[in-house]
Amino acid sequence: MAGPGAGRLANPLSSVSFQLLLNLTTVYFVFYFFLTLGVIIRKSLLLPYPTDAVACDVCLLFLLAILEFLHFYSGVRGHLMENGVLAIITSKRLASIK
Repeated sequence: MAGPGAGRLANPLSSVSFQLLLNLTTVYFVFYFFLTLGVIIRKSLLLPYPTDAVACDVCLLFLLAILEFLHFYSGVRGHLMENGVLAIITSKRLASIK
């Protein structure tokens, strides 16, 4: 016979502040990505800027976007699974970036 509260987690790890910080960081990065992409385009059109450097800038920006997506995905995934390890890794990364 199951006792009271059977099937429920004894200690849920949900954190509203963690989710809020994760979502605000994502919104911030979207604005940062488009602003930086616009600056790269404007710089390449108006200034004498080597083509190789523009390609390197764009590649690095998209690499940063991929890393930010993985950061967001691991944060949401860790939060939904209530996996403490993924949530702690993502929290430490959030604290160290900005």
